[in-house]
Amino acid sequence: MGGMRYDVAIVAANDDQEALIITKSSLYVAAGFSVIAGIVFEIFRRSRVLGYGAFPPWVSLLVMIATIITTWIVILRYWAIRQGKYSAIGKFTMTQAFARAAFQILTAFITIYGLALGEVAGRLGGLFVIWRTLPRSPRVSFSLETLLKYKTYPLIQLPSSFLDTVALMAPVPVFSAVYGIAVGGGLALAQRVVGLPLSLVGASVADVFYGKAAQISRENPQYLIRFLLSTVLRLGIMAVILGILMWLIAPAVVTYVFGPHWKQAGRMMAALAPWLVAMLTVSPVTRIIFLSRHSWIKLLYDSISIAIVAAPFWLHISDPVRALSVVSWLKATQYLLYLLLLIILSAIIASENRSSASVER
Repeated sequence: MGGMRYDVAIVAANDDQEALIITKSSLYVAAGFSVIAGIVFEIFRRSRVLGYGAFPPWVSLLVMIATIITTWIVILRYWAIRQGKYSAIGKFTMTQAFARAAFQILTAFITIYGLALGEVAGRLGGLFVIWRTLPRSPRVSFSLETLLKYKTYPLIQLPSSFLDTVALMAPVPVFSAVYGIAVGGGLALAQRVVGLPLSLVGASVADVFYGKAAQISRENPQYLIRFLLSTVLRLGIMAVILGILMWLIAPAVVTYVFGPHWKQAGRMMAALAPWLVAMLTVSPVTRIIFLSRHSWIKLLYDSISIAIVAAPFWLHISDPVRALSVVSWLKATQYLLYLLLLIILSAIIASENRSSASVER
């Protein structure tokens, strides 16, 4: 979030020159916020807040470096998406993973902070790869005017991203608070397994979809809805198959692999099947809302998400698996309604872009 969500504006920008200005300007913004993050960490360390006093002074500098590298990677990743350089994104992912693992192994025998140092080293290696996608243009630098033109992204998408993160992390603490730590642990395992397909497939599809959807909206807006629906259809077929398999075999497989004490976790995975199907089908295409003037709708959507995952507090259902099933179906319904809204927004985007093209001609 250190880039103030200007990263998503890079793909949605009107032309490549403006996108490059946003990219370079947001790099400066991210650098500033990273310095603030390091200072805040140092204040916490000196005040010994939440155990931060156990860290040595140099960790504050490490936090600042890690934050700026991570934020720059996100920004440059969206620039690569804008340019359609998906091979560079693949190389970045592989380089980051290899450098992280190699450095963590090498430093494990030297210092207890090897994991943290390896994480920074891995991100630095990835940054080196993806930085090469940025063209050298000394005439393009920081532009406050351009950032103000796209001010809706930090004003709306920044709090929206925060709420989205909270909604994704909330189920485990919510169920732990209502039903106990053991239930929360089972849900954490279930979420980790269920989230695997989305992390492997969803993120990559989302990158490609967003880049191509932005290009279509600028060049051939009449095909935008068709592209959206065809992507959803292909994702939906795969998601339904995975959801049915998980619903049928998860309870037995989890009990066999982890033992009878984790039987409830297997039932939770089965209960999460509707949520998985809807999320894997719809989530990768939701970035299309960033191409619309009505992106504030996502803020409303994320607020509703928090209300849904907090449902166990007010549903008063004694069985945690049944409560999770209710939450899962509520989330699936929310995703379906959001998809219908995205289709409507796609039609509006296409209509507006066709009108703009006609005026320019």
